[in-house]
Amino acid sequence: RIAAGELPAVDGVIPVVVTFHDLNRYTARHAREYLQILVDSAGQTGVRLADKPFYDDSAQLQRAALARRVKAAGEPVSLPGAWSWIWDHNAH
Repeated sequence: RIAAGELPAVDGVIPVVVTFHDLNRYTARHAREYLQILVDSAGQTGVRLADKPFYDDSAQLQRAALARRVKAAGEPVSLPGAWSWIWDHNAH
């Protein structure tokens, strides 16, 4: 979807927001390694990064996150990979 230009650009770049949901001591100690893996993986797959690949300004981060939000409750949402199947399965 990034390569096809299907995602909204914010400040001239297409933001990818990654969240860590289980932030425990181990994850916190290794956060830099996880972020470096993201940068390395982007380079290996040809995804171009912004000059500053991570947000350090809360207003910029908020703009990036809100660009991808669901704007209306009735808006169809497609989750990637197996998540669509899991989400749909839980609805029945």
